[in-house]
Amino acid sequence: MQTDAGNVEEAQMRGWLEASCPHLWELLNLQARRRLPLGLVAYVAPPSPDDRKQNLLFADGEVAQLIAACGQRKVGDAYCRALSGCNTEAKVAELFCEVAVAAALSRRGRRLELCPASGRGATRYDFAVELGGVRICGEVKRYEDDWLSATNADGGFQVRSLVAAAPGTPTGGTDRPRSMELRGKLLNVPKQLPEGTVNVLFVYHQSLGDNHRYLQAALFGDASYWNSADAVGEPGADGLFARGDWQAISACCLTRVLRAHGFYCEPWWPNPRAKVLLPEAVRRALEDLRHAPGELR
Repeated sequence: MQTDAGNVEEAQMRGWLEASCPHLWELLNLQARRRLPLGLVAYVAPPSPDDRKQNLLFADGEVAQLIAACGQRKVGDAYCRALSGCNTEAKVAELFCEVAVAAALSRRGRRLELCPASGRGATRYDFAVELGGVRICGEVKRYEDDWLSATNADGGFQVRSLVAAAPGTPTGGTDRPRSMELRGKLLNVPKQLPEGTVNVLFVYHQSLGDNHRYLQAALFGDASYWNSADAVGEPGADGLFARGDWQAISACCLTRVLRAHGFYCEPWWPNPRAKVLLPEAVRRALEDLRHAPGELR
């Protein structure tokens, strides 16, 4: 049950959201406008409500771009239920990342479709868009690394291994590598995308570690951890790209969304074993989404 102070804060938040973020407000159903989703309230709670409000303003602009690309009704069909039902701030952040990726690619491409049917039962994927004259199907994932909040049995800081230990090797109580965790989280992604198409996976990964190395090791195997993204070679047996079902994925991009720069990919990896290899026109489009190293924040 909310306190009187909580009710006042939510009423103020509703007023600010309606006035400042009209496109996000339009995405909320009537019930969510009367009582904001718990995740949206938590998203702008202390300690950094002003910074999160700036994120909401940014997201509102991205929704406006999607409306310009494919119309209010289609945007509402894609996101109304998701935003109105967000019950955690992580789900709000995940939705905003999905919106930002679709909006960015709609600026560079044509014929954006939101939440198309995959042809695999009732499954839908995040978007399809024409890049460089080629239709690509995109799925967006966002993960936060909870390593810093983990503790060991003694209540101390939990140490993490960079790569998996050989079978039978004592781990010394260290946590398993982040690459293994990402592998498990991403394992079933191919089931969400259609077959026989150019399928690109966009992964937003928030961590204090080397995000690109964690994801690269998940895709190509732990032996690739220290390689540069342009020199990973063929995937090892423990990499997702070595799996038969992952031949449905043409490429994977590490995704970043910053208010100052918008959306960009740094780095991205084509799947050398994909059934549908990444066309050169899409390669060039993804290269255009990279930022120079000096611009990374």
